[in-house]
Amino acid sequence: MRYLYTKPIEATVEISATIFLIAGVSLNSYNIYPLNLYVNIVANILWFALGIIWEKWSLIIIQIVVLGLYFAGAFRYMVEKGCFMC
Repeated sequence: MRYLYTKPIEATVEISATIFLIAGVSLNSYNIYPLNLYVNIVANILWFALGIIWEKWSLIIIQIVVLGLYFAGAFRYMVEKGCFMC
């Protein structure tokens, strides 16, 4: 039987990243703020790590841009509310 992944750690990170991303998009669609930012940040950090493992520059660059946007939104929220998880 041919396996899809030869490295189990890659499969674990990819599946985890996908689950976090789906959860983050779901939270976004129901406007559950700021939890959606934090879940999406975790998902994008995992995808960024996969981009490095796979040496895919397109994936690395898009994750850097997306992470910058999410961090900016989280920072703005913390400044406005004066707390981390209010």
